[in-house]
Amino acid sequence: SMRHLTRLLTTAAFVCAPLTSHALTAGDIALIGIYTDAPDKTAFVTLATIPGGTSINFTDNGWKSSGSFHTGENTVTWTAPAGGVTAGSVVALDMSNLSNSGDQVIAYTGSASSPNLLFALNDDGSSWASDATSDNNSALPTGLVNGSTAIALSEKDNCAYTGSTTGTAAQLRAAIANKTNWTCDDSNFPTWPSSFTVSTSGTSSSSSSSSSSSSSSSAPSVPPTATYQQAADGSAAVWAGDHFI
Repeated sequence: SMRHLTRLLTTAAFVCAPLTSHALTAGDIALIGIYTDAPDKTAFVTLATIPGGTSINFTDNGWKSSGSFHTGENTVTWTAPAGGVTAGSVVALDMSNLSNSGDQVIAYTGSASSPNLLFALNDDGSSWASDATSDNNSALPTGLVNGSTAIALSEKDNCAYTGSTTGTAAQLRAAIANKTNWTCDDSNFPTWPSSFTVSTSGTSSSSSSSSSSSSSSSAPSVPPTATYQQAADGSAAVWAGDHFI
């Protein structure tokens, strides 16, 4: 029947809709762990949808007071799978040569010479330095805010966020950027959460963890409505929010 066809076409529109593309801004992800004892690792949670194909760089190069990266250390690049990654997903990354004498991880998109800074974690001393004068220290990256889009831990070899995993993006960002919600140890490896539930406008997004060696299996988002339309020649189409399919 026409009503049954409408339901089928509407369902198809929902399944086929891609994640909406947008440029990432500071705080769209947050770093939730650093292991400087081998095997060196870091981890982050997505606090917004990450469109497929988006590349994010993670470096332990510090930030200089002049407004650019110190050089000579390592950078790892993670690329979101084609289907995109929903808010609340946790991704663990293998790093190399993180120093247990103090180091940091800074996340950004774009190039190192013109970065779009997203989040920064400092694990040297107990606060950001005034400048990056070695491979161990770093100034607070320009435009990031300690306690919101950056965190300065009290230095230990291995640290993980162990606080709340449910809330709005703003609530989770504030919790993650508060060092009292972290567990750190010089010998053991505290465990960071495997997923978060990010709520927004009365709804929530809950996702699971993945690693740099495997792609995310997060389901794509869908448009809020899909409208059936029948043409004069009897053919049918569905309006999926911004185009007919």
